[in-house]
Amino acid sequence: MYILYLEDDSDDREFFRLALNETAPMIGLVLAGNGREALNFLAAATELPVYIYTDINMPLMSGLEFLRLLREDKRINHIRVIVLTTSAYDLQVAEARALGVDDFIIKPNDVFRLMDVLKESFDKAIGGVE
Repeated sequence: MYILYLEDDSDDREFFRLALNETAPMIGLVLAGNGREALNFLAAATELPVYIYTDINMPLMSGLEFLRLLREDKRINHIRVIVLTTSAYDLQVAEARALGVDDFIIKPNDVFRLMDVLKESFDKAIGGVE
């Protein structure tokens, strides 16, 4: 069982990894720097992630472009996607919701709050992680 996290900022990736290890150490983590990289990974994956967390603003392919293509692909369109971003423009939130995002979360700036955010999203989806 693993999560795919799309994020181009190395500090944010490390921050997420630390929070995930503290919240749910049994869940693995695969990182992608943009949507194109993530779609290439998913196309070759034999096991799909249980969650995808994505930033919006990334080079080559944004999180919204990634989400649009993911939702068009019957093999992977069922995966829960949570937008985790510093961007909270109403238009981006509306577009993400229209594309079927499962949740839209403003990125917290401390690891303890991020741990709470991860736990809350796990609780919503599967009743928590043990």
